[in-house]
Amino acid sequence: MTNAADHESPFVDMRVLLVEDNFLVGISIKQQLEALGCNVTGPIATLQDALRTINELSVDCAILDINIKGGTSQPIAQFLRAQKTPFFFITGYKSPIMLAEEMKEVQRLNKPIEASMLRRALDEACTAAS
Repeated sequence: MTNAADHESPFVDMRVLLVEDNFLVGISIKQQLEALGCNVTGPIATLQDALRTINELSVDCAILDINIKGGTSQPIAQFLRAQKTPFFFITGYKSPIMLAEEMKEVQRLNKPIEASMLRRALDEACTAAS
């Protein structure tokens, strides 16, 4: 079986922050990202840990579950936006009611997330940022 990282994937060595408070969902997404060649930090489950991590590490892109332990990931999204770091949201909810108006246009994937959806969202987020 060949790995996507073996074929000049545009995501090889991309540093991706994954904020997800459901352990099993987080591990599944992490495995999908690693199959694309990404270098994944996370899954990180709490707002406090995620904020500390983004202050300590440089990332190329982030994937943020909207509703996490300690609140929402909106403060992380605002920091990433100010740093011009691409990101998108993942959620188990159909409506972005927890988000401020300026965050509602940010790309969102609904769980469960298939590998093809994740790849497309990652590509779109990174392309839009460049």
